[in-house]
Amino acid sequence: MKKIFLLVICMLTYHLYNSQVQSHNVGVTQPVPSVSSLTTYKNIPVSLQTGVPNISYPLISLPTNSKFVNINLGLSYHTGNISKDSWTSEVGKGWSILGPGAISREILYDFDEVFDDANFHHYIKNEFDDIYNFNIPGESGKFRIVRNVTTNTFGIVALSPYTSKIEYTRTNNTATLILDSFTITSDEGIKYKFQDYNISMMNVWSWDHPNLGGFYFDKTYRSAFYLTSISDENDQELVKYTYLKDIKNLSGTQTTESQINKLTRIEVKDHGVVEINYTKNNSVNKNNDIFSLDNIILKNAKNTFVKKYKFNYSYNSDRTLNSFTQVDNSENDIEKTSFDYQGYSLPSGSGEVHFNRVRVKLPTGGATEYNFESVPYAFKDSIGTVMPPQVDIANVSFNQFNANTKKYFYP
Repeated sequence: MKKIFLLVICMLTYHLYNSQVQSHNVGVTQPVPSVSSLTTYKNIPVSLQTGVPNISYPLISLPTNSKFVNINLGLSYHTGNISKDSWTSEVGKGWSILGPGAISREILYDFDEVFDDANFHHYIKNEFDDIYNFNIPGESGKFRIVRNVTTNTFGIVALSPYTSKIEYTRTNNTATLILDSFTITSDEGIKYKFQDYNISMMNVWSWDHPNLGGFYFDKTYRSAFYLTSISDENDQELVKYTYLKDIKNLSGTQTTESQINKLTRIEVKDHGVVEINYTKNNSVNKNNDIFSLDNIILKNAKNTFVKKYKFNYSYNSDRTLNSFTQVDNSENDIEKTSFDYQGYSLPSGSGEVHFNRVRVKLPTGGATEYNFESVPYAFKDSIGTVMPPQVDIANVSFNQFNANTKKYFYP
């Protein structure tokens, strides 16, 4: 009887050990440089309450054939994107281009759809826990896709307040949920379609052998989705987005290792066109977007030049935006805004704090300076149980029986 009991215990222990994902991807992964920086605006909003000032510059504004939709592009700086372990976007450390729509992912450990083969000997219907962040003109939000592992069905759960309706399409893979596209519909019936996506690669846990240990493999997944069109409530197209696709294959194969989408053109029906041009540099620091934004050109509906912005950078360890300049059709400067920086926050968990200062030299000749106080910053990636403190919730007197007053604490 004792041998049978020990055998049952060993079998249960083996089952529990091998049914858990032994990921070596720690914490949260934000895989796409320029899109990941947009997540910070939702996690740490620009406001007096958070201490994040509004450092932004409108660049392009176009109406559409719907009174509910305007196309705006702007440059914005956020101190939450300046740590050394943060991605550097196509417009430099701390800076983002706001306006283009995107859906990014925050991946917790391994990505959700890692078990995509139902015939695999260690196939698991795992729970989903990745977080999605969306940005469309006029609204942004966070959501999760929740999996019912019993029925293998999926649903969207909002993680922040938003009023739009989010729908998705999927591939024909029934082992898990591999997303193909998203459609976000506003209260006014405006449809925002996200049909282009990035592909990234991650080294993920596959299974554990009882003697040989864990087996890990490189697998690709869809790491961000991009706005491809906007239609009105009558399904008439208002805006079309075009992307440059930079595809990298595994050495010696036709298998895609990564796919990057960069927005190159926005066509606003009957109103104008925005052209966006980049320079690609594979030798930049690994935390930098390999593309840098060179210029943005606005043309009217007749394809006539309206205005142009050029961007200038310097490179130390990261891309730094030195200035942006509006120029005319002959490349003559109209107005220039330049920046000077002092101090960067250190990586999470370092225990050190630094001051940060941004000085903006305005086209008028004046300057604006932003000084950010140091804030104690610490991060520890661990899961633990915290026992609640003892709280004095009653003072019970026993004076009738003795002279002492006793206190009882309830955990």
